[in-house]
Amino acid sequence: MTTDTTRESVSQLFSSIITPLSCSLQYESQEIILQKDSLAHRLYERGKITEKFNCNYSLNEQYQGRFHNSALRPVGVNPTGDIRMIELNDHPFYLAMLFQPQLAPQQNSGHPIIKQFLISAQSFKNNKRENKKS
Repeated sequence: MTTDTTRESVSQLFSSIITPLSCSLQYESQEIILQKDSLAHRLYERGKITEKFNCNYSLNEQYQGRFHNSALRPVGVNPTGDIRMIELNDHPFYLAMLFQPQLAPQQNSGHPIIKQFLISAQSFKNNKRENKKS
């Protein structure tokens, strides 16, 4: 298989999983319901959040069911059940979302996702440094 063929196959797979929204979410806010046993719920310390979006794409409805029984599981959905956040089980910080945390109004303590990402990155760096010493 050539590199061009591989790229084309990946592109086709991606375009079938990620599809254009019927209604753009550019600069729109949307309520997201968080799963209780998720990293997202622990970070926000509540079950419902409102975040700003700047996107025109979403997960294809035909594939959404596959995420429910996988290690890459949905942890945040909008009120109609569309997946808006996913996380990878057994990973210290793998949280993906369709909204952009940096669009949230500035908070004194920082956005919980950005804050935890920085804490996790520092922890990873420190652990890596400690492993080199031993």
